Amino acid sequence: MELILQNLQESQYQYPEKAFIRETASNCTDSIDEKSVARNILTGKAKVEDYYSTEVDKLSKDSQFDPNYYDLKFLNPVDEIKIIYQNKDGHRDKIIISDTGVGLGGKRLQGYMRPAYSTKRLSKKALGKYGVGSKSGLSTGVESYQMTSCHNGKKFSFDIYSDRYFSTIPKFNDYGEVNPHEIWKVKKRLESGEIVESDEIIYYEITSEYNSVTTSIDVKNPVRKKHTYFEAIKTQLAYFDNITFIEIDVDGYERKHNFKAEILYRDEHIIIPKEKYYTVPHIVLNNVIYGPADYAEMELIAPQCSVGFILDPSSVDVNHAREAVRWTDKTRDSILNFNELVKDIAFNYLAKEISESTDNFITWLKACKDVRVNNINNNTVLNRLSGMVDTSSVDFEFPGTDGKVKFSASGFKTMFKGFNVTKTIVNKSEDSFTTNTVLIKEWSEFSAKNLLFRSSTEVSIKSIKMGYITENILDEGNAVYLITPDPKSLEGLGFVDLDRTRERMRHIKSIVIEANNGLIYDDIEPTEEFLATYLEAQKKKEEKERVEKEQAEMTAAEIRKRDGKLLVHYVVHRPGQFDDESTYGTTKDEIEIDDVGEYYSRERTIYFHKNDLPLVKALLHIFPNDGKLRYNTRYYGNKKLDLIMVAQDAAKFVNQHAVYVKEAIQTLRNNTLIVMNPIQKYITGRIFRDAIKSIDFTFLSAFEDVDNDVVNVYNSIATFANLHGDKQEWTTKISGSEEVAKYFDNLTQFQIFVATETDKSKVSDMATQMFGNSNIQDCKAINMEKYAEFKALEDYITPIKGLLRGINASSIDKNELREYLKFKGVSKFSEYLKERYDEFNIPVENRTIN
Repeated sequence: MELILQNLQESQYQYPEKAFIRETASNCTDSIDEKSVARNILTGKAKVEDYYSTEVDKLSKDSQFDPNYYDLKFLNPVDEIKIIYQNKDGHRDKIIISDTGVGLGGKRLQGYMRPAYSTKRLSKKALGKYGVGSKSGLSTGVESYQMTSCHNGKKFSFDIYSDRYFSTIPKFNDYGEVNPHEIWKVKKRLESGEIVESDEIIYYEITSEYNSVTTSIDVKNPVRKKHTYFEAIKTQLAYFDNITFIEIDVDGYERKHNFKAEILYRDEHIIIPKEKYYTVPHIVLNNVIYGPADYAEMELIAPQCSVGFILDPSSVDVNHAREAVRWTDKTRDSILNFNELVKDIAFNYLAKEISESTDNFITWLKACKDVRVNNINNNTVLNRLSGMVDTSSVDFEFPGTDGKVKFSASGFKTMFKGFNVTKTIVNKSEDSFTTNTVLIKEWSEFSAKNLLFRSSTEVSIKSIKMGYITENILDEGNAVYLITPDPKSLEGLGFVDLDRTRERMRHIKSIVIEANNGLIYDDIEPTEEFLATYLEAQKKKEEKERVEKEQAEMTAAEIRKRDGKLLVHYVVHRPGQFDDESTYGTTKDEIEIDDVGEYYSRERTIYFHKNDLPLVKALLHIFPNDGKLRYNTRYYGNKKLDLIMVAQDAAKFVNQHAVYVKEAIQTLRNNTLIVMNPIQKYITGRIFRDAIKSIDFTFLSAFEDVDNDVVNVYNSIATFANLHGDKQEWTTKISGSEEVAKYFDNLTQFQIFVATETDKSKVSDMATQMFGNSNIQDCKAINMEKYAEFKALEDYITPIKGLLRGINASSIDKNELREYLKFKGVSKFSEYLKERYDEFNIPVENRTIN
């Protein structure tokens, strides 16, 4: 017995979640249907035999209609099934299903607790007649589920297990009073195996609520199973009436899910949903979708259409769990007979629709297209039903055209030979209209509605006119189809074909105009009232569109010229594995020409042209690389030097605010070679950048109060090197960088030579040797004052660095240091500095220490 109970209540379903939803919802539907049947019988509107079989046997005795079971005042006037999925925070979710049917009470409530009890065995249409589906919730893996029933003023509640149940209505109510009860006769098996009958007290509450049944189960593993329950509802109950599906989140917020199918057509035999669930007919039993009919298994040819077959549950075989249809001979014969029935329904429907549309060409054209053109987007009843019948041998011709106007499913161009068919989409924005017109070449692009005749392509398609047509003449949609004679399409036709085509064109013109009550596109004129509302806004819109079109056709350079803007490129550094020229590129920006002076100045900005890019890449080490992408102060402040690229014809806008790159590194003025001031600082700092940081110099920080002049000059030189010297190693990976380095070295060497040489002829010889120009007599490439200070520091440390370079500066005793300097014969630093100032002819006013 335990094995049988486990199989019937827990293990019989392959898809337990689907089974629980299907079985419980079906029971709810049956209960609501029974409520309607009971009303009809009890009020004399129907007879018992209209709904129930009269062949009663031992198994069906509990299924007879019992008028005493119903009390009309407790039958809810509302037909509703409610499914609630309740999300629990940190606990199992719950799914609750309730109905407003006849409720469970009396012997039927007791029978509900027993497997194989059913009240539906005499019902002519019920699918579940074996009495085991009511406990399908146990198959989902829960130990028990909860059921509450209201029946004729009594309210019962139970926890139900596979082999037992417990009433959850307590003996005492909230006021301390004893609740009413029923005595149930139950059979129990003793340990000895003997079965004995005993009394069981079942308490209930008195209620004024309408009859109902509510079933509630926990959802095991809700992370995975929630989706399973949602899919079960969507795929099985899409055709159910009166079902509401609500999800309640952990905060109590309710969200209603729309899962029901939108029905295009329904009668007692077929149902056509808007959503195409399957490509072949699918089986519907008591509103439950049982999936597509397996025509291959039944050795039948499958019609290609998404139509639901509403079958009598008794006409097909289903498996014992009622999860699937069995494709037996009985099912095959039922499907075969039903195919013929649906073919008749489909043919009659198609014939009726086509015949009723022959008084209007546009309506006829739409009906023919729905029947004969298989288009995935064609979601009409005609198109769906056409899959059930073979219409290929039927000629669809429009009456009164002597067979010259026939519908051609295979050729849109054949049907409208001699015409251009265009589609204009009309969109309204505020008080104006926009249109988009395309040429139609296929049936799939043609909706067969809003079709107007236009006499010639010379008659222009105007937006305001199309707006008037969609607003005041056409009743459906915002697409206007124009059929226009196309003389070019007739060129090259033979005499017979030309004559036949012209005759068809005359017929089509006539019947299109007739379908629109004599109206053609040419004759339509917007009313004065319409023009007063839209004309002014339309003119402004079209003028704006004209300007936008002109702008769209302008080049970027033309737009910048019009707007007074300048295209500027910035050098971009994208560090890679190797810091070579491949890691450098450019990015662009547009700035107002009037703002150039705000962003750039000749003191700190270099500009170049595209053909100067190789030289610029070789110079990039001059520019401080702080990891930013652009070398440009417009985006990143505190730069010592800006670098921009502009077109050659744009140089006139920037040359007064920036220095050309070649001039920045070499300008000859009054026989003097000059470099830009920031570059001069860079070249100078580069000379002593590394030396000033070495241990040969750093001990000088300990000379405070011993020789403050040397400390001050050392700090000044170190700061200068840090600000202006190259922070990175000189790269040899960028083409031209070595040549630039050599050039800077030559400038430095030449300037030092000039500073100490009074013989002008020797200066000319050096200039010729280095630069190929004997006229060069001077150079401004390095800061000679700083260079003299650096050389003075070198002179000062030379006799003492051997000992002091390895000593911690903070540990040097000042008195011992003074004694050591005397011992080494080191003079005051100011004397070394004066000697170097004099050597390089530094003017007195430029000297740091006089």
